[in-house]
Formats: sequence, structure tokens, C-alpha cells
Amino acid sequence: MAQVFDPDWIKELHAQYGQRPNYQQPPIYRLATNPEWAEERERVEQWVCLLPENKQNEVIARLREGDQFYTTHNELVVGDWLRQCGHQPEYEKPLGDKIPDWYVPSIGDLPPFYVEVATVFPPPEFQDEMQRWDELRSRLAQIEHYFHLGLSVNPGASLVNKDQKSIVDFVNKWLDGFDPDVTTQQEETTYQDGDLRIRFSLIPRRTRGKAPVATAGPVLIWWVNSQHLRDVLRKKLHKYRQAKYMKIPLVIALVPTFESGFDTDDLLDALFGKEQVTVYWRNDEIIATETGRDRTGIVTPKVQGGKPIMMNTRLSAVLWVTSSQPARAKVIHNPYARFPLYPQVFPELPNLVVVKEEAGFYELGWVKG
Repeated sequence: MAQVFDPDWIKELHAQYGQRPNYQQPPIYRLATNPEWAEERERVEQWVCLLPENKQNEVIARLREGDQFYTTHNELVVGDWLRQCGHQPEYEKPLGDKIPDWYVPSIGDLPPFYVEVATVFPPPEFQDEMQRWDELRSRLAQIEHYFHLGLSVNPGASLVNKDQKSIVDFVNKWLDGFDPDVTTQQEETTYQDGDLRIRFSLIPRRTRGKAPVATAGPVLIWWVNSQHLRDVLRKKLHKYRQAKYMKIPLVIALVPTFESGFDTDDLLDALFGKEQVTVYWRNDEIIATETGRDRTGIVTPKVQGGKPIMMNTRLSAVLWVTSSQPARAKVIHNPYARFPLYPQVFPELPNLVVVKEEAGFYELGWVKG
């Protein structure tokens, strides 16, 4: 039986990446070698063992590829969630001429359905910026000193075209100005280069002797835009438009990375439109307010000629799976789905469903499947 974390392959990983700084080591290297990830390695091996034998080597090869690790790993995570819901999902069963990640056979009165998994990353430019900060933290960790470092940065600043060696030299010289025997309070300084301002905080260590400088921060902020989620969903829906003609429910499982910054509210904005408040005035006084959503949601009916036009009805539901440890999952059902799914399909998970319908308007609420 093939292993993902084969000892000979791990030796090859060590030879290739063991001497490189952290920021140059791919996620699969840390998963394969870090003792703290031993339980996750066991889970991955179990998930792969549950796949058909003719698929196992292909999946193992994708897991070992740096640019395919996250997406393949998240496919396995979603498969595990489906099994936890009592299903026996089948991996990569064709849907017409396309191949979604999972097919879930019917159970009793519950219909079969397909699940396509999408990993949601931050925009590429933000990923590049995170890589640059990882590199800077790795360079700072090469300094051996008596203190820890905290980093904060002005909003919107970037390390693009900045001389990281100059930053490290600045910090090293600044730290050399403090005597560890008498420095007991936090000290601060600021490095500036054009629009970049990094505030460094010196944090005294409790232990004596020099050691590699440990760093914390900075917290990087980017504007989270639900349009990115809409684009991911639209791309998947376009790819699997055959689900409508084959009359079978389609579920898209979204797995946002931690760095993406997306949460459930962003998904609701992407599906149903951004929340907005309408204020009613009379004689310069507010007499009422009304909360609703605009019509930018991908499943929100569009009005043409005074008539509602249904949109993306082939989407039955979205399974939202966090990438944190332990992972969490919830399900948002499409109230306009051509082939809806019952909450019982996802037992024990929070399900957002229609709880009230009146004059063509739906009120959604959370229930347990």
C-alpha cells in the first residue's frame, strides 16, 4: 500500500529543503517533518487509504506537489466531512464530461448529489507580500541576541523593492545598544524607507544568553472583498452547468485559507448581496429603518421588465469549511435552487435554510440538520 509520507520521500524532502530558510520551505515539507503535525499526517494517510486504489498514487503525487498540496488536501478534508455526515462519498465520479471532486450516493429518501471543492486563497499580490514578510522574519531570526522582537507596520505599506539587508542591519545595530542586564522594559524604534514604516518593539527575554531572535507580527491587512468569493463560485458553476441538465443537486464546498480573511458574512454577501439599510424620513425625522440586501448576490433574482429572473439555480448549497484546527463546517442552502437539498443531508451541521416564506420573500434562519 502506497504511503503519502514515505520515509525515503521524506529523506528527499530533507535533502531538498532542510537547509533552506522557513519562507522557502513548502507547506508539505512542514507537514511531513514537523512533530507537531503528526496527527494530521495520520489523518491524511487514513483519508488516502479510503480512496479507490487506482486513485491513491495520483492523489499522493498531487499532495507532494507544492502548488497542488492545499487544493488536494482540502478535497480530502471535505470528503472526511461528508463521511462524518453519514455518507459514503465516491471520489472523482464524472458528471458528463467534467469530473467534480465527490459524488454522494442517495441514502433512503435523500437524493444523490455532487460536491466540488474550491480552496479560497488571498489575491496573488497579497500572497506575494506575505512571502516577503516571511523572508524578513527569517532574516531577523538569524540575529542572535538577548531580546525578542515585535513588529508593526503602517497600513498599506509594502516591502516591494525594499532592501531587507538594510532593515536587518538597522535592527542588529539597535539591539546592540542595550545591555540585557539593565534592560527590563520594552523599548521601541521605527525604521522608515519611503512609505514603509516598521515599528520594532524590543521585548526582554527571561533567559540569559544569546539566541536567535524570535519575532511576532506584523499583522497584515488587506481589504476583504466578497467579489472574490463571487468569482470563485461563478467559475465553478460555469464549469458544472451540466448538473442542471442532469437534474442532480450540486454543492460547492469552499475552504478559505486563514490568510484569506473571509468569514461567513462575506459568503452571505457573495450569495445574497451586500447588507444595506434603508432609512425613511418625515419632516427631518427618521420614522423607520429597513434592513435588506442589494442585488449583487449570485443567487439573488434579477429584475428585468418588472419580472424576476432566477440566477444560478443549479447551485443547491454551499458547504463552508474553515481551515483552522479543528476545522468547522456549516451549510448555506440556496432558496432558489432548482434541485434543493434537505438539511438532513448534513446532520449535526448548522444549516441556513428558509424558515418563512411570504409573498415571494424568504426569511432565512439557522437550523441543525
